Amino acid sequence: MIRTRTSDPTADAPRLTDQQWAAVEPFVPACKAGGRPAKYTRRAILDAILYALRRECTWRDIPPYLPHWNTAFCYYREWQKDGTWDRIETVLRLAQGREPPGSRAGPRGPGGAGQRDGRRG
Repeated sequence: MIRTRTSDPTADAPRLTDQQWAAVEPFVPACKAGGRPAKYTRRAILDAILYALRRECTWRDIPPYLPHWNTAFCYYREWQKDGTWDRIETVLRLAQGREPPGSRAGPRGPGGAGQRDGRRG
């Protein structure tokens, strides 16, 4: 069988490299004690989150070979609220040789937006 984009699930989903995962892993919270065992690894959940964010697609468009969209979304929201996502994003940017978010000042100051001289436009 000839592999096509639809028959090869890894063809369109850039996953974390081992080097990126090694850098991010210390910042990803471990599974909570008690309860049932985790269905997905933290790395797979992070792959699903990155898929949705990089493609700018809806959460429901996460492909079936990645963790369920609701699982990815719930972890993303939880990690956003407790600051984990900011740390993960910073580490990934540094691993790629990019500046951390918010480190560059925009054309109109640190926020990059605003009004000139109090006027609109």
